[in-house]
Amino acid sequence: MPRNVRASVKTYARNLRAHLGKVLRREEAASRAAGHIRKDTEKLQHALSLDAGNAKSHRKAVRLVKAGRLAYNAKEYHEAEKQFRAAAGMDLAYARAYMYLGHALYQQGKSEHAQAAWQRAYSAEPTSAEGLKALRLLKRSKRNELDLAGFVNQRLGH
Repeated sequence: MPRNVRASVKTYARNLRAHLGKVLRREEAASRAAGHIRKDTEKLQHALSLDAGNAKSHRKAVRLVKAGRLAYNAKEYHEAEKQFRAAAGMDLAYARAYMYLGHALYQQGKSEHAQAAWQRAYSAEPTSAEGLKALRLLKRSKRNELDLAGFVNQRLGH
């Protein structure tokens, strides 16, 4: 079994166990748990259905993200953006590519585009660490915009 499929099966089993435990402890409604389990099942089906070409595309996307991170850490945000966009194009469901794309865009002052990238990361993998981090960044970014708008309005006397 390929390593990525094995990891997907382990993640699925861990998430299934976690949601069932929460339902039994009455920490989560059964309908909400079922929704999460359905999404996890779809992700597992996706991992199982990947053919060699898709797996190869994903590996290339991972390499592009690594290159993008090097550029980002060197504060070459435009180059990082190009690498992350290329990675996202290679694997449309790769949340990490979209999350880092959002970072690069945000550093260039493109907050609306960054928010769109973070939203895409969350939509691609809503229960993954990257998806949840992207959701937090999205919320924080929107809250900062509201705080800034309030400050400007206050200073202008509106």
